[in-house]
Amino acid sequence: MGSGLLRQRRNLLIISSALIVFDFAQLTVVKINLLGTELLIGKPEVLMVAAWVLWGYFFLRYYQYMREEKDLKIISTILHRFEGLAVAHTKLKSFNAEIDQENRSYYLKKVGFLRWDYVLNDYNPGEGKVRDISSKKVSLGHVAVWLLRSVLHVTVMTPRVTEYIAPIVVAIIAPVVSIL
Repeated sequence: MGSGLLRQRRNLLIISSALIVFDFAQLTVVKINLLGTELLIGKPEVLMVAAWVLWGYFFLRYYQYMREEKDLKIISTILHRFEGLAVAHTKLKSFNAEIDQENRSYYLKKVGFLRWDYVLNDYNPGEGKVRDISSKKVSLGHVAVWLLRSVLHVTVMTPRVTEYIAPIVVAIIAPVVSIL
């Protein structure tokens, strides 16, 4: 994460959090103490408009900087975890007797909308080719559990979600709280 994105994330979180707290606490600003000088606020709604303008600016800037990141690695990390769970399950359940041979491997293959198969393939060194020799259907329940576990793992065990997604969620909560 670049320093520009870090700054924009900080600014967005600060302004969003302040707006949420101001709304929940129903705070009103009457006076501001600036360098020892008390300023009485005649129209506090102007401060709220200014805060919302800042929120919009910081939201836009965070989005722009986040788009500049080459790869957030959220989806790829989830897919990597998903494939790891699928492979572990395949090793345990599907091809126990068949997989022990030296030139065999397996993979998860998408065969349709919400349908996957475990595919066992065999490498023939004489021909130099890999061919599929067996396949078994994967239940949608297994896929759903693997996907949920993968998303939870990436959310809890890696900083990906808190670095990139959480600031957007907090920023979106601010106007929702204000409207409700």
